[in-house]
Amino acid sequence: MRIGISTLKGLAWPLGKKAVGVSTLAALSMNLPFSTRLVCPLLDARKGEVYTALYDTSEGFPKAVLEDSVMAPEALFAEITRRGLSSSVVFLGGGLEVYSNKIVEALPAAKFAPGHSIVRASAVGRLAFESRESAVDPAALSPVYLRRSEAEIKFG
Repeated sequence: MRIGISTLKGLAWPLGKKAVGVSTLAALSMNLPFSTRLVCPLLDARKGEVYTALYDTSEGFPKAVLEDSVMAPEALFAEITRRGLSSSVVFLGGGLEVYSNKIVEALPAAKFAPGHSIVRASAVGRLAFESRESAVDPAALSPVYLRRSEAEIKFG
């Protein structure tokens, strides 16, 4: 992520252009535009956690129903159930390889879109274009991490 942002800064700054940050999870949800179900991108965050969110993509672009988060899969399933969405979610992303069995156990009516687990550059571009009003000077752009790094946890 840092390399990508550094590259973006290196291209935008000398041209005097602004830059927009795009959520990886939102870009992943763009694989299912106009979905009649909520889209739940799922990435393995290791340590028994997932990076996830819930998006309504029914109008073509993702609208967050549950903001980008890091949590235990069981906490995600409990939140989906608490909101009464157990039969209204489709999961996609690399986290399916690790957590699909747990999803089936916790949310039997959930659907899967395993062939839609790649973040496409076109999706990032479309999201950036839609967010162009929030563009910032490239120097102000920085990655958003949902969890502190191991070094930050260990050494403060």
